[in-house]
Amino acid sequence: MKQKKLVIAINSAPNGYFYRSLIEHFCIKSKIEEIECHFFIGRPSVPEERVGNIVYLNCEGSYEALSLKMIAYLKYLEANYDYDFLFKLDQNTYFDAERLLDLAKTFKSDYVGKQHKGPLVPTYHFAKSIVTG
Repeated sequence: MKQKKLVIAINSAPNGYFYRSLIEHFCIKSKIEEIECHFFIGRPSVPEERVGNIVYLNCEGSYEALSLKMIAYLKYLEANYDYDFLFKLDQNTYFDAERLLDLAKTFKSDYVGKQHKGPLVPTYHFAKSIVTG
């Protein structure tokens, strides 16, 4: 099990090459021993496989099944890493890995985020969401 200070889990799509290349070039500028960064792609009915910094998970990969995919990559990370901080984002998000690690070291809480205060409009994705159980 690898010990890391920060694990960055990036939700990605099979055809997300452009976004992955931007993130690799602009967000993960240098290899920092304390940071591990992976792109997670859902691939149902295929065994879990890691190829470089891409982890293919045996799960649905659609946006509507994002919660199921998140559970799958949390299980993967739990089995393979011992880490202090986890940062989850989507492939179309910009971040600075070094600044994120520095910021994470100053956190005094278990969760940092912002509460959504706007109206919730159940239209497009709610109608297509995958229900299990």
